[in-house]
Amino acid sequence: WLARLGVRKGIIWYLLLCLSCASSLLAQTFQNLDFEEANVPVLPINQAGDVAVTNGLPSWSPYIGTNLLTTMTENGITLAAPNVGILAPNYLSPVLGAQFQPLQGFYSAILQAGFPSDYPETPAQTASIAQTGLIPVWAKSVQFEGTLQLTNTNFPRDCAVTVGGVNTPVVPLGGILYGCDISAFAGLEEQLSFAMLTNFGNGLMLLDAISFSTQAVPEPSVLSLLVSGVLGLVFWQRTRHKTA
Repeated sequence: WLARLGVRKGIIWYLLLCLSCASSLLAQTFQNLDFEEANVPVLPINQAGDVAVTNGLPSWSPYIGTNLLTTMTENGITLAAPNVGILAPNYLSPVLGAQFQPLQGFYSAILQAGFPSDYPETPAQTASIAQTGLIPVWAKSVQFEGTLQLTNTNFPRDCAVTVGGVNTPVVPLGGILYGCDISAFAGLEEQLSFAMLTNFGNGLMLLDAISFSTQAVPEPSVLSLLVSGVLGLVFWQRTRHKTA
């Protein structure tokens, strides 16, 4: 009887393991992380237009505030209104008189927080894109390229990256490359979201080249201490040379 019970337990554990593996295999992996899957028309150099989200940002869900969009802009850059769009090469804004280029490849995502037409009755709104997928079991960080334009505020303070609804601090990794620690979510199916915030004005954020990495990113506090230490060492060396 005990032997039969042991066999039954073994079968149950085996079936549970199979179900767990099957659910992992069925989980959707993240798609279009470099935004190069855009299927949009080629517009004249100084024109913008509207496109379906399924063509402009395949696999992504764009939001203005909490409102899910079905259409978005191609080369659409606003002065104050919230906006989610796709940026194609060589776009010259007729309003701003400035030229904008994708950060990598042919396309970058545009996120603009801003003010709706009935502001201040309706508060300023965020602009975000989100996608749910399986975070690789080996992933320690998610990295991406990002820049802010049309604003004097600071990056990455003006953007938010959330995983499974949890805000993850954005750490500068050099140049326009940034990273977030997602090691706690490795192997899980979660929503990954990038947002331009309203807290500091209606800036334009370009986003590109999102990737999962085995590279760990330092905690923001540790990074600050490291930067302070390097600056202190440089100051000490200069002071030493002056007094020598």
